[in-house]
Amino acid sequence: MYIIKPIGLGISDSFTIVMDVLNEDCLHQIFQHLALKDQIALLLASKRFVCVLSNIWLTKYRKRLELKLSAKTELGVRELKVFIGNVHQHIEHLQLECESVEFINVLRQFQFINTHKLYISVKGAQLLQQEFVAILYGIFPNIKILHPAGKFTGAGFIMWKRLEYLTLTSCFTFQFDYLEDILRELPIHTLILKSFKVELPRLSDNALENSALRVLVLNSYELSYFTPQLNNLKQLKELQVSDLYSTPNLDTLNNQLVELRNTHRIEGISTRDITTIFPKIIDLRLHTHLRHLLLAIDPMAFSEMLPYICLLPTLRILHFHACYVRNEADFQNLFSVSAHLDEISLERCIISYSSNPCLDVNDIVGHRTKPLTFNFYENKSDNDDKAELQVKGQSDLFKLESDQKMLQRYRYLVYEFI
Repeated sequence: MYIIKPIGLGISDSFTIVMDVLNEDCLHQIFQHLALKDQIALLLASKRFVCVLSNIWLTKYRKRLELKLSAKTELGVRELKVFIGNVHQHIEHLQLECESVEFINVLRQFQFINTHKLYISVKGAQLLQQEFVAILYGIFPNIKILHPAGKFTGAGFIMWKRLEYLTLTSCFTFQFDYLEDILRELPIHTLILKSFKVELPRLSDNALENSALRVLVLNSYELSYFTPQLNNLKQLKELQVSDLYSTPNLDTLNNQLVELRNTHRIEGISTRDITTIFPKIIDLRLHTHLRHLLLAIDPMAFSEMLPYICLLPTLRILHFHACYVRNEADFQNLFSVSAHLDEISLERCIISYSSNPCLDVNDIVGHRTKPLTFNFYENKSDNDDKAELQVKGQSDLFKLESDQKMLQRYRYLVYEFI
């Protein structure tokens, strides 16, 4: 393409002429490589770029937008107002870090009606009073998933009547009576506590009577907040206890879990100590609906688990993480006792008897009526060499995945002792 520059025209005039002859597709290809600050500058310079830039922003930021609003931010108040004005009605997931009342006042001019997920971190005591939460509610009225970080007290949270998923991260000033109100009045189905510490709180007797909680993630210290109310969690399906913080021994935690008997359907278990934990699970009959089992960093897990597999008719996914496989007979026996499983995974395990274990597909499928997916990922030998799986034969009932991608499908947890 030739660009003809008339005599007497400056650089900015030439730029305008070039922009005028380009169609929207060409402008889109050019503008998408510019920094956000430069894109906003173009919009401020010419309103004819509104359509092009709006399409770029919606494609890039509609699913998730991250805003860090502080004195060091590259956007000024005017620029932020222009940008938010073009995208606020479409943002679904917003991650917001804010240190300035001035920037919050810019957001107050808009209502994010389609924002259902909000991660918010706020600094400054003046931004954390109940009045500030009311301001947030006015900006984000339809929040369903909320992840506040910082010195929130919980005041005003019950204004979000659609709130279903709450994560409290390092909220050391969060007041327990506000948490009770949230659990009692809002349709919370998932509660995740991360370093939520208060002085020996206890839920009131009726706090969980009508609770909709299905997922509860906490450490063993935080679990004590909910005892002896666990038997009121009639809809609970997933309980993750992330560590043994302030629990003197395993029996204490087991005594708390006794309350869960016959109150819900546990679908998955994660443990580091199969010898101690699994007999207790069988005794409490917490395994009757078990579909997912993750055994992690337990030297005895592989051999100790084999006798239990036949006792788990509902089990569909079995995952060994950083365990030891010590002999070929156990490796072969795993497949002979697992005809009802859909998936078996070995990830970062130590293959002690051979650096290149062998599978005969015909032996595996002879016990099966439905397909099996076998994941073999980052396993090693005793010498720290990469373990490579040798497979003989093939069948439609056997699928090998040597590059398993760790998704969050193992989130159905009961214990995780780390």
